Amino acid sequence: WTDVFAKDVDGCGSDLDEYARRVLICSLTYGQSHILVDYPAPTGALTLAEERAQNRRPYWIEIDPTNIYGWRLDREVNYGKLIQVRIAEQAIVPSGDFGEQVFDQIRVIEPGEYRIYRKKEAEKTLNWQNDSYAGSFDAPESDKDYELVESGEFSLGEIPLTTVYSGKTDTLTSKPPLLDIAYLNLAHFQRQADLIHSLHVASQPLLVMEGWDDQTKDMAISVNYAMATQPGNKVYYVEPAASAFEAQANEIQELQLQMATLGISTLSQQKFVAESADARRLDRVDTNSMLSMVSLELEQKLQKSFNLSAQYVGLEPPEIKISRDFDIDRLIGQDITALTSLFDQNVIDREEFRDILVQGEVLPTASETEVN
Repeated sequence: WTDVFAKDVDGCGSDLDEYARRVLICSLTYGQSHILVDYPAPTGALTLAEERAQNRRPYWIEIDPTNIYGWRLDREVNYGKLIQVRIAEQAIVPSGDFGEQVFDQIRVIEPGEYRIYRKKEAEKTLNWQNDSYAGSFDAPESDKDYELVESGEFSLGEIPLTTVYSGKTDTLTSKPPLLDIAYLNLAHFQRQADLIHSLHVASQPLLVMEGWDDQTKDMAISVNYAMATQPGNKVYYVEPAASAFEAQANEIQELQLQMATLGISTLSQQKFVAESADARRLDRVDTNSMLSMVSLELEQKLQKSFNLSAQYVGLEPPEIKISRDFDIDRLIGQDITALTSLFDQNVIDREEFRDILVQGEVLPTASETEVN
């Protein structure tokens, strides 16, 4: 069941790789991302065989961090254990032959049970003012309360919500790891806007006419006209020196360098020149530690999501492994020579040797080979 499930983990055709990519991007953006493991309600099946014949299967729901409205922890028995979570969502209900209605609702999940509270439809009333006949339908909504529309139980003894942290500060609370880069991006945008505005204003030179009598008639300025002045008067253009914008340009370059320095490996400048393995390893020690932490967290939470899915269907979960080899530099000559020596000494086999060469962009991938 794992091969079939991994090709469509959310019921919308997203395979495991695509889903994990979205979860990771969300986690790096907000500091955390959430996976809610859900299972369709029973439809009258009496046996496990009948249930499987109905093709009931778990599916994962990606929860936006901003839709987590609140939670409750068990602070008496097991501090930190999640015993309630409230998730904002929208329900789309058919209306008429072709229309749809969208309702805001809150899903409250506790171990083994759930409740759904839906916002009541707003009732607009006609307001009369000063005993006149003019009315307004823009009155405030008379009722914004929520009503219980659904409740039920599920077989798990815990809340099937897994959270992928990339900057955890507390339970369901995080700091985005790329927040400093976001601030630098804002500063870069402001400096860039200032420079563009300055260039727009200063790109046209200013005409200066010394001794000109402003009481005379209007004067036309064009390449088709000549200008006569009194002796001693001057007419010339004034424009700012090119060095006037160097400070802003240098500031923009400095901000770009800071963003590249603070970024993770994909934002760092890659070196394609020969250098020692120790030098490259020390260059990446900080970024690798962060990437390793995030990838390990993603691996553990994907594994937990699979475990919850397997509990729903009563099957064994697969083992999830994510490679933490983040050396995205191309292999250089000395690397290939060392790998060839290891292959000749039977330290690595042919398949491992080829996989390393493919990762180092020396050999094409299998899909590229088939296309060619």
